[in-house]
Amino acid sequence: MRDAHDITSAGHLGIEKTFDRVKREYYWRGMYHDVYEYVRACDTCQRYKIDQTGPRGLMGRRVIERPWAVIACDLMEFPLSKSQNKYLIVFVDLFTRWVELKPVRRATGKAVASALEELVLFRWETPDFLICDNGKEQVNKDVTAVLDAYGIRQVTTAPYTPRMNPTERANRTLRTMIAAYVGANHRDWDKHLHELRHAINTAVQSSIRVSPAFLNYGRHPRPVKSLRREVEAPTVEYWEVDETVWLERLSRLDAIRDLVKLHLDRAHARQARHYNRGRKDVRFAEGDIVMRRTHHLSVGSDGFNKKLGSRYEGPVKVLKVLSPSVYVVETPNDKRVAKVDVDDLKRYMQPRKTDTHIACAEFTIMSSGSESE
Repeated sequence: MRDAHDITSAGHLGIEKTFDRVKREYYWRGMYHDVYEYVRACDTCQRYKIDQTGPRGLMGRRVIERPWAVIACDLMEFPLSKSQNKYLIVFVDLFTRWVELKPVRRATGKAVASALEELVLFRWETPDFLICDNGKEQVNKDVTAVLDAYGIRQVTTAPYTPRMNPTERANRTLRTMIAAYVGANHRDWDKHLHELRHAINTAVQSSIRVSPAFLNYGRHPRPVKSLRREVEAPTVEYWEVDETVWLERLSRLDAIRDLVKLHLDRAHARQARHYNRGRKDVRFAEGDIVMRRTHHLSVGSDGFNKKLGSRYEGPVKVLKVLSPSVYVVETPNDKRVAKVDVDDLKRYMQPRKTDTHIACAEFTIMSSGSESE
């Protein structure tokens, strides 16, 4: 089987092609099964071949009970603006979909920590969780100090999985809006951020069917430019409203937020059906031996091209199961740990120690005329 699969003239081809080569010359009982197991456990094939069975991992369910309980953070990079800003810090409340923005000159932990306090903690409330990626701008001692001081738990997404960051949808919307107003001079990207933030927060969100502003304030803010405001005089002052009216409004807001939970569940179910279409529910357990997908970069000076590099590295051991789609595994060389998405893992098939059971089996050498008989 080595001659039919491993050597250069065999080319490390797949099971069917290897089996076809073997059966031209030999026959023994259970031959196809032996070829199948041999090719499947080929170490070289496991390193260089992409699994063709489709993407792995299903969308998990995220339960959020109240506004500002769970927020997500991300940084967007833009050209250096006239105000010397290059990055935009984005916070999103996952319940109300409210967006907070802050342009900064440098992407540092101090900038993120300061923005977190200014835009969320002292403006709204202290969240229970902060979801972000593994970038050094968000995972550092400055951000950790603020999170620890207020009892906030940081949850990081697996590397190379931007789809797992809940701010990605807001980022796409925001980037499109900025592009629509910035014109040819891209250095003005931070000129209209206040207006764009207002536009997002006062627009009805399809997933919750109300605007983020309504969920936070209990009413729809009047537009910046309103013909009604110009022609209608106010008929009542706030201090003239009976207390029972305010209590009724508060109870209605609680009921609306309960309804939003239902809308969020239904929206998640729709998204999950779309996301999970064609995906496999692959799961691993602690102690499983797996291969980890590589993310090489081409290095011209070293003569290395990522397209010729190995697709997987390992084998490594699964150390901890964080969720059905996120695992903590060893790194191949220094045995440190890394958080990895299930789509970047595949089970490692251990090569058999020997082929003595095949060597001792009865087999027939096929003659040139055997196949036609």
